Amino acid sequence: MAITRHNFNGINWGIETEGLPYKKLSDLEVGKVYPLFGCFVTPDHGYGEGAVLITEGALVNIPGRYVETVLAIRSSKEDVQDIKDGKCGFHYEKFMHPKYKRESYSLAFDELK
Repeated sequence: MAITRHNFNGINWGIETEGLPYKKLSDLEVGKVYPLFGCFVTPDHGYGEGAVLITEGALVNIPGRYVETVLAIRSSKEDVQDIKDGKCGFHYEKFMHPKYKRESYSLAFDELK
């Protein structure tokens, strides 16, 4: 029976996240590639769903516009296996948002060797 796939969003990343601090992208170093150990989407508690990346020593909140990307990654067996195999990372860059005239962040995923 496959009903258990719905437990904890269906993916066991094999990483103990209890006690890991939450960080914002801005808490990380710009342009540095961080290992990606997993990802998940937090439920909407009045502020919309949130996207979170699991990295070394932290859970990183990323902009809400990446919720669909995280869901797509989680639904791809190949992507999930690559993450579990330690082949994936991420980094971010800053940019000035043309519409809102404020500093924003652009996230990119990396293939690790």
